[in-house]
Amino acid sequence: MLIFLFSLVYADIGSDLKLASNTTLEKSLRKDAFQRLVRDGNADSDPLIAIATNTNAGVQERWISIRALGKIGGKKVVRELRVLLKDPKSDIRIAACSALGQTRLWSVADDVQALLEDGVLLVRVASAQSLGEIGNPSAIPALEKALRDQAHFHRGKSLWVRTHFVDALGKIRNKKAYSALLFAIDDQDGKVQKSAIQALEYISGISFSEGRKHEEERQAWKRWLSAKMTE
Repeated sequence: MLIFLFSLVYADIGSDLKLASNTTLEKSLRKDAFQRLVRDGNADSDPLIAIATNTNAGVQERWISIRALGKIGGKKVVRELRVLLKDPKSDIRIAACSALGQTRLWSVADDVQALLEDGVLLVRVASAQSLGEIGNPSAIPALEKALRDQAHFHRGKSLWVRTHFVDALGKIRNKKAYSALLFAIDDQDGKVQKSAIQALEYISGISFSEGRKHEEERQAWKRWLSAKMTE
């Protein structure tokens, strides 16, 4: 009887996975299917874990399962998500990063920040975004290192990924990021400068934008940061 009921659970999950993964369906239908996966997974996460960790399953189904697990959380789920950070497929590592970010557990920050050095650029982006969601200040040095890393420049020009490191520093919302943001606000890349200003506004709760052009605003922030760092 138990085996029969367990097979029904897998059947329901398999059906909802197909619906949630079908991009030809209306968004509302896919969303409803995903919410059912989360609901059923809250009752028993084992079927979703089995799919998420099955290397023979389709990447899209694994991706959906992992994202649902991020909504569910719990010790067992987090343990499996940590393992998936080392999956050979970059899409799965990205999904695991995002799912762990959803848990907002400070204890997973070290695992996630290790992927700031992943060989795939989009995985590094997912790692930064997840660290911003988690909000653990312990990730600040790793994000600053990534911001300065020459691997994120091409022929001397800043790569777009660097703005994600700065955004994460802002979302962590901690004054320990001021040193990194002082570096970022003086960056050669105008987009990095703007991201640094937004991050500073988020952390400090103040703004120097009113009545100032970009360069004037930037200089005002540099003066403010210099004063704050000598207090």
